[in-house]
Amino acid sequence: MILSSEDYALLLGSIAIFVFLALLMYLTRKINWYSFGSPKGEIQSS
Repeated sequence: MILSSEDYALLLGSIAIFVFLALLMYLTRKINWYSFGSPKGEIQSS
C-alpha cells in the first residue's frame, strides 16, 4: 500500500514531535522544578 503525501506528513510530524519531546525531557531531567519561585535559602537538598 502506497502512502499519500498527507499520510507521510502526519507520520513525519508525529515522529518529529516525539523526538522533540524526548529531547526536551532528556535535557531537563536534572532540573528541580519545585525550586523555582522559592527563595534560595528555603529549599533543602536531599
